Amino acid sequence: MNMKKVWRRLALLLTPLVLHGSASGATFGQLGGRLDQVRETEFFRWFHLEQTDLNRVGAQTVVAFKPSGEKFRPLVTLNVTTDGQDRLKALELVLSRVFVDDLKDGVFARDIVKSFLSAVFAGSGDQGLNDLVNEIQYPLFHGPGVIVRTPPADMKLPEAPTRCCEVYLGRQPACTLDLGDRRLGLENRRVGETPSLVVEIR
Repeated sequence: MNMKKVWRRLALLLTPLVLHGSASGATFGQLGGRLDQVRETEFFRWFHLEQTDLNRVGAQTVVAFKPSGEKFRPLVTLNVTTDGQDRLKALELVLSRVFVDDLKDGVFARDIVKSFLSAVFAGSGDQGLNDLVNEIQYPLFHGPGVIVRTPPADMKLPEAPTRCCEVYLGRQPACTLDLGDRRLGLENRRVGETPSLVVEIR
């Protein structure tokens, strides 16, 4: 067999692998592009997320995950929407507003939201996103009594809260950020009977 035929056969063998990689690749940053990849991430392990529900809506499936810890389980839900081949289509992090606004435990809400955004948009370099992540991690605008962290000396935070930070703080209803092929939305709304902060990525 001559080299031209060898390369042709090799190309035919590799093509499905390349297509599979692009279809299931890092569409959602460090969380990957498929449901099985999401389950194996450091984000899932760190926050001890466990599957609690699964609903099929047409060609899509929504899988719900919650922290295993009894204290935070009622307060946090991650909904992962996939297509018929388990490829990620959307992620929705839902936190009770009571949790987000708590003067003591709100630091844990900030941790999971900041970690979620950092994992999905790792290395994006978008200034609006970076500002939001920093504002959530270092809440200069939360007011007295809140557990705060001191930002690094070389970090420049916005002089006034950004629109999405205002949504996080419960002062605005909703905002969106277009980040390449993905859209980030924050919204304050009732989920069931619970006032909630919803962080959605599509």
